Amino acid sequence: MDSNSPTCRIRSGIISLLSLAGLLLWVSCTSPSTTPVPETKTYSEQTKAPASEGKVVTPQTGRPLKIGAIFAASGPYAPMGEPNREAAFLAVERINAAGGINGRPLVLVFEDNQGDPSVGGSLAKRMITQDKVSALFGGPPLAVAHVVASIAEESRVPIVFTQPTRSLVKGRRFAFHLAVPEDTISMATTKYIVEKGKWRRVAIVADTTEYSQLLIQFGEEELRRLGAEVTKEQFQPNSVDAGPLVTRLQSWKPDGVYLIGGVPSFPAVFAKEMKSRMPQVAIIAAAGLASRKFLQLAGDAAGGIFFENTLVFDERVQPSEEKELFRALARKSSGSLPLQFHALGWDGINVLAKGLEKGGDDPMKVRDAIESLSGYRGVMGVYNFSPIDHNGHSPSDVTILRVEQGKFVFVDRPFTER
Repeated sequence: MDSNSPTCRIRSGIISLLSLAGLLLWVSCTSPSTTPVPETKTYSEQTKAPASEGKVVTPQTGRPLKIGAIFAASGPYAPMGEPNREAAFLAVERINAAGGINGRPLVLVFEDNQGDPSVGGSLAKRMITQDKVSALFGGPPLAVAHVVASIAEESRVPIVFTQPTRSLVKGRRFAFHLAVPEDTISMATTKYIVEKGKWRRVAIVADTTEYSQLLIQFGEEELRRLGAEVTKEQFQPNSVDAGPLVTRLQSWKPDGVYLIGGVPSFPAVFAKEMKSRMPQVAIIAAAGLASRKFLQLAGDAAGGIFFENTLVFDERVQPSEEKELFRALARKSSGSLPLQFHALGWDGINVLAKGLEKGGDDPMKVRDAIESLSGYRGVMGVYNFSPIDHNGHSPSDVTILRVEQGKFVFVDRPFTER
């Protein structure tokens, strides 16, 4: 095994990870004095990644292949962006430990979009023009993603997104997304609510973001089609008092609540209020709330809440890629709670790697290779992209989880056939 060290260069928030034949060395350096940089640390540790165990690893040669990742590592969307980032780097480590892509090292150039569309747009342009990335990887919030998607399309550089919103890819040739889209996940969740939960009166409680509004639309349509009565309540993501909302629900007397949102602060307050005043009413929450932060904020009130998701958590039926991700997280940070956001970061790198295997440095060829990807089993489900479908998921990829003793437990898969 080659003993040369790879380099991870941190420059103005850019982290480039380069692993050589299973050996990992992180070296920090300073950035230009005009730009403040966070405190960095130098690591010198040898690790043997599972992908290289028992295998002959071909040393990586030639120029690195680069992916530019733009996630929210700070601000209200960090509970989504940080797991995206963490798992993306783990996936890069695994690929490089196994010899890279066609013998070439894979480098992940990462930046924090700070939840600001103008910042995200500037980063995307710089990664394309200066860092010369072959593909981009984007995350929340949605306002940033729309800007980055437009820049990627204009620059003819492929991008995959962690968000499920179809509007990100509609009419775009270079944009793909990894999460189950809002109409598909609504179909599975509402099926579970009516057929398994036996809810006849459903309150949809959602924030005012674009994604939540789409879930309200599709969720209400499906629930009414299945014969349920529906009432709707909305809240601002920065709301702090759930009392009046719960009072209105007490008057309406729902069998259950479909709780939709992405920023976990108010939904956690709502969960506590419901636990105190309407403990008999079941709650099923959108996948965007299945975060470590929500569990921390909600505390005991999170117990018993159902979540729509795509992870399984049950080792008896757990897909192999999910097991690989869970093992990687366990080695990296003992006790870390695996989340769907980790799965999105992991799958995104592996989907892009499939494109880079065929496309190399040519963004157009990378795009074409991703669009033709079929039958690839990731953590989030089976990906079947095509010229008319840049998502590729089906309702059978959706799972229902329940929080028990602070952990997610597999409950059901509403659809069992693709």
